[in-house]
Amino acid sequence: MQQESLEQIVSKLISLKQEGDFWDFKKEWQTDNKKADLIKDIICFANSIHKRDCYLIFGVNDTYNITGMEQKRWKQADIIDLLSKLKWAEGNIPHISVKTITLNDTLIDVLIDHNSDHVPFYLDADYKCDKFSLRQGVIYSRYKDRNTAWGE
Repeated sequence: MQQESLEQIVSKLISLKQEGDFWDFKKEWQTDNKKADLIKDIICFANSIHKRDCYLIFGVNDTYNITGMEQKRWKQADIIDLLSKLKWAEGNIPHISVKTITLNDTLIDVLIDHNSDHVPFYLDADYKCDKFSLRQGVIYSRYKDRNTAWGE
């Protein structure tokens, strides 16, 4: 049985015209002052209840059209560096990778939050960036197309 390519997976997810428990669409990458939002997305997917990789797909707008990105794009090394600077419970850090694919002649970035048996992922110290704050000991997760709300 042949494994689907990342392009095929993302195309199928876009065609569903909805978000789900293992994928989410973003028009652009989070800006530097919203790093906590990116970290929270990663933690929520890492703690979601299923045995599969999860996808944050950048370059798709709220109406599920492929738009590409115009703002700063994050590199895999930058995200791994950001995650490694946080204080993680038991030293468990979500395993991510970033791939760039082309759909409809447009570049799309896909952050893959790889499935792990080292759950739950949570912080041993608060992390604050701008008005967003991730709290120590809170297990953020995703249910269907919703992340744990800020302040829960």
